[in-house]
Amino acid sequence: LELCVGFTKIIMASTLGSTGKHHPLVIDEDLENFQHKLDVLQSNFKNETMNQLVRIKQHLLTEQEEVLNRERRDYEEKLEQQSNEIGDLKAELRFFKRQREVLLGRSDMLALM
Repeated sequence: LELCVGFTKIIMASTLGSTGKHHPLVIDEDLENFQHKLDVLQSNFKNETMNQLVRIKQHLLTEQEEVLNRERRDYEEKLEQQSNEIGDLKAELRFFKRQREVLLGRSDMLALM
């Protein structure tokens, strides 16, 4: 608003003739040109702001995707480790069961003697 008032004062001062009267057509044209320039600047600002917002959103989505992929890999790795541990424990349990059967068989043979 201050810019518009200042611009109007400049236009009025520059359009005053030697008689001290201003030319209304020149002021109207200058105001129209000024309004057009403001409209262009406002439109450019909106476009630039929206483009920046889109870039920021894309960057955030990319970061979120990277974080999710990293977390997925970590959990898959933990799952694999736990699966291996379960496999090892199952093998150990089978070994102890066989040992138990062998020992039970021996104790039965000793009991029969």
